[in-house]
Amino acid sequence: KKHLPLMLETFKKLRKEIKNIYGFVIIEPKNWLPKIENLSYTKVGKYQIMAKSDLILLSSGTASLEAAILEVPHIVIYRLSPLTYWLARGVVKIKNFALANILLGGNIVPEFVQPTRAKVFPMLLQLLSQSNEAMKNQLSKVKTLLGQFGAAKRIAQAILSELLNCLVI
Repeated sequence: KKHLPLMLETFKKLRKEIKNIYGFVIIEPKNWLPKIENLSYTKVGKYQIMAKSDLILLSSGTASLEAAILEVPHIVIYRLSPLTYWLARGVVKIKNFALANILLGGNIVPEFVQPTRAKVFPMLLQLLSQSNEAMKNQLSKVKTLLGQFGAAKRIAQAILSELLNCLVI
């Protein structure tokens, strides 16, 4: 509810700039979703679509980790209600919220909290117009960090550690 309208609005603007762009929204297709030229809604083939993508705009969470494992450049957004954002920013002081950035300890993928199209759009254009090999190389390290077994536990520990380091008491 909070992320999709921004993503659709941004894709419409991208279509005006890049005529041959094609997008997918990984969601169960519903009748209420707007029809936008060169944009498809699907729940089928999620990982195949992600792996073949040049760039993904996604909301923070599991999808950002999945994109990192697939080594696909991405931009992570997160929107909260204004009240929740106002309350959280006074309590939580976290450097990064994208899982790849937390795991890799840096600003590998762009992150936007409470983004607007005006903030996200220039970064999308920039990443679509350049080689993103440096980002892909950094993202390739995520699989190594996760290892074979116990990845969920290590991710949870990394996130908890980051959160505990950033809480203001």
